[in-house]
Amino acid sequence: MAWIPLNNRSAELRSMLERWKNESGSTAELEEQYNQQDFGLLSEAQLLERITPAEAAPASANQAPPAPRLREGDAFETPSLRYLRNTAETAEDRRWADTLHDSMLLELWLQHVTETGDTYYPPLAEDLFQSYQLQEDGHHS
Repeated sequence: MAWIPLNNRSAELRSMLERWKNESGSTAELEEQYNQQDFGLLSEAQLLERITPAEAAPASANQAPPAPRLREGDAFETPSLRYLRNTAETAEDRRWADTLHDSMLLELWLQHVTETGDTYYPPLAEDLFQSYQLQEDGHHS
């Protein structure tokens, strides 16, 4: 499903999202929370299911219990992106896993730079130096 921006959602749904955000105790802006939770990838029905309290939704005997809501910084286990990529059913899913991996790697690096001020990353420096050597060798041959 294509990404649906928060502003393209109905006013009623945006209002429900605002209530959900306030009840969750999040200090992030609504749009930031919406993007972090990847709500733009959900249909309206799926989104309502995610933000509606479990007791308000009719319970089905065959339905799995809802996943616990996670807050930023909570520890949790999840399959690796390599697993997601290798078990993807479509090429689009594999591209999504690759894009997510690249995005997460960049976020981790930015967090590292923000916290330490250190922009040096040895594996990247080695790759850049090897690339430079190959280019120089090609020019002098």
